[in-house]
Amino acid sequence: MSFGEAAPAPLSEQEKRDFCADMLKTYGIEINTNNELLPVLYLAYRTALLTQSTNKKAQKDIERIIADFQTRAIDKLGKLETKQVQFNDAKQAFWYSFGWPGLPIVIISVVICIGWLLYHFQQETIKGRNERISELSFLLDHTVIRPKQVNDSTTAHIIQLYPVRDYRKARAGQHFIYNEACKCIEIPLFFSKER
Repeated sequence: MSFGEAAPAPLSEQEKRDFCADMLKTYGIEINTNNELLPVLYLAYRTALLTQSTNKKAQKDIERIIADFQTRAIDKLGKLETKQVQFNDAKQAFWYSFGWPGLPIVIISVVICIGWLLYHFQQETIKGRNERISELSFLLDHTVIRPKQVNDSTTAHIIQLYPVRDYRKARAGQHFIYNEACKCIEIPLFFSKER
């Protein structure tokens, strides 16, 4: 803060409650009203809303510019002179319009396009795989693993899990649920919310 600027006013209790209720209702995120980071989160949220409204206004301006451009282009095309060309066969018309350098350019463009698509598909696959690995490694890093002596020469590293009846009450890496349909135990590894 520079000299002469007023310090930002702290959030009132009503503003805190309203913001926390809005976060819970809209995004399913529960925030304590006594959280020290609440003013920062509030500021970031308000900034995001302002940016969103600015983007909508910019989009309307872009649509207006495109409409003006289309109108001018139609006017200019109407004023252009057309020259009619006739050909004896389709092969002659093809090479007239396409030209000899056109075929290699199209082939190179298609090869580059296919290469680009394959590369980005591979990158997305790797990115998704890395995200799943990081989620599982997060689980292993934050789960309590205890050593247990099996015999004189072997030590097992175990994770203790506790039973729970419902997935809504389960915590990843801490609980297990018995599934009667398959007569098996299911262990939640991580939970993800879809919007």
